Amino acid sequence: ADTGVRMNVAAAIGEVSTKRPLPAVVLGALCDTRKDGERIVRLRAVAALVRVVGTNATSEDTVALDALEEVLTDADARADPVRALCEMLLKAGTALRRSAAITVARLACRMELPAELVGALGLALRDVEPEVRVHAARGLAEAAGKSEFSAQGIDALGDAMKDLERDVRLHAAVAIAKLDAAQQVGAKVTDALRVALQIGTGDIVRHVAKAIISGNAIGEQVVAALGSVVKEGTKDVRCGVARAVAQIAMNNITVPQQWIDALGEALEDEEVEVRRLAAKAISKAARGNAISDEVAVALAEALRDESDSVRFHAAMAIGDVAGRAPVSERVVRALGEALQEEADIRVHVAWALAQVGGTSEVPAEVMDALGAALGDSDPDVRRNAAGALSVVAGKNELPRRGVGALFEGP
Repeated sequence: ADTGVRMNVAAAIGEVSTKRPLPAVVLGALCDTRKDGERIVRLRAVAALVRVVGTNATSEDTVALDALEEVLTDADARADPVRALCEMLLKAGTALRRSAAITVARLACRMELPAELVGALGLALRDVEPEVRVHAARGLAEAAGKSEFSAQGIDALGDAMKDLERDVRLHAAVAIAKLDAAQQVGAKVTDALRVALQIGTGDIVRHVAKAIISGNAIGEQVVAALGSVVKEGTKDVRCGVARAVAQIAMNNITVPQQWIDALGEALEDEEVEVRRLAAKAISKAARGNAISDEVAVALAEALRDESDSVRFHAAMAIGDVAGRAPVSERVVRALGEALQEEADIRVHVAWALAQVGGTSEVPAEVMDALGAALGDSDPDVRRNAAGALSVVAGKNELPRRGVGALFEGP
């Protein structure tokens, strides 16, 4: 067939694909057409493949993606297809813009995108259609860390943090968090992150927190803002901050001190879930960060919390804190009193006292409480109490009752 026929057939196949799945033989022929000797035919084939990927959720879109990826990774042949994809993203009708955004986002999962496509995705964040913006932001989130972002592209992510669509903001936050540390963000992004902390949801806040510690030059104002939303944000946001700190700390990354201090205050939050997550986050952070005595005291107060889950995590957190640095006598005494709690709490309180005994002084009444715990009905409590006494024995006189119970059992 002549050029005009092949060109029109490729366009027609693309149009048909928006209405029904293509037979394998037809899709195969379309994929082959991307190698046609005529440039205009190849470009029509690329447009048709984009329609296939963007409008079908069947296995055939994987075949189409494979074909497009092959075209875009061919350094000698990709210039025209890249330009065509950029034009589809920015200048085509609504349906084709949407298909192009979906296609590029899926390609970003597979490969390093050419800089021109990353730039086009950034411009597509201003599209009037929310769905196009969502997929463009998703594509940038996939591309971040693998593909090069221009300063304008990074600023576009900052603008997207103020988008009315939650999913646009979420994907933009993910992209910023994944940017290579060498790609410095500017004042626009810093300001956008600060605003996002005030109006975002918990999952957005988690990614903003990751962006803050990812190594990019994000200002102290944003760090301070994340600490403040622990007290001022919605319940979802307050929980999001606590979860973020725990996740960050688990990756052995130093957590800003003001976040830990804010979590100490969150131990008095009106919501049980916030208090529980705050205690858990401090516990994780204590393994690689200095914890102030004020926060340790707040944990000791949390041992009296009405929620057994909060008390459990507070005991674990104190043990993690005390295992690295001395804690005040007030904290140690609070642990001694908590040996009267239910069994699952007593087990971890006794464990925490073993950590305390290695770094801090243990008052006589706490020694007596440990001695009494050797006669506890729960074997795990007895075992941990004995372990705690073995740690503190070199610095303190063993309680008489404790020695007797050690030999006599419960």
